Amino acid sequence: MRTSLSKHLNEYVLCRGWIGEWEDFLYNQTRRITILQPTIKKPDKQLLFKDQELISQEHHLNLYIKFEDLINYDTRFFELKEPIHFSGIVEHYQRKDGSEDFGICATKQSTLPYEVERLEKSVRGTIPKCSKDIDYLKNYASSKVLELLKVLMSSTECLPTFHQTYDDLVKRLVDLSVFIEDRLELINYLESYKPNRESRRQNKAFVNELKKYQKRVKSRYKGGF
Repeated sequence: MRTSLSKHLNEYVLCRGWIGEWEDFLYNQTRRITILQPTIKKPDKQLLFKDQELISQEHHLNLYIKFEDLINYDTRFFELKEPIHFSGIVEHYQRKDGSEDFGICATKQSTLPYEVERLEKSVRGTIPKCSKDIDYLKNYASSKVLELLKVLMSSTECLPTFHQTYDDLVKRLVDLSVFIEDRLELINYLESYKPNRESRRQNKAFVNELKKYQKRVKSRYKGGF
């Protein structure tokens, strides 16, 4: 019996293990996965998983995941002996032979860290060359950053901090918001300037001002554009 888990009945936990055998059940669209050597820890959104309080280390656990949720699990490849991170609730159950034990019931994995990463890559990889790109930054990306911040602030302890803490994610979103503002400021500056082709002096002044602006922004954000 997994007695270490009994003290944490109905609590949310974070886990890491290795993928063993698995079996798909088509009738309920679920995959049963045997997780080898799982490490179970008490979540703390201010700490990375590696630094969190250890609850238990087990020989194996059976994890049941809906097909639609498989893509949300933190593993490079769904293959034998690949590491996998997951979250769940400690539960008490009875086996077919009547014996009792404690295990982990998988919860729907939070996709927040992935969403932050995807948005960041999309925004920083966008070079506004047309109205569609500008519209994306102004009308989608800006509001999406605020939406993710709200979700993050309401996450309490149910946040998978396998690679990033709560503070790490907040910083990334705040930095991204400022980056978007600066990018839109540059766009507005360029759009408002109408160079006089007949005046080389004015054109040179424009180029110099643009260089100064880019230098000022890059000094604030070492990553640059």
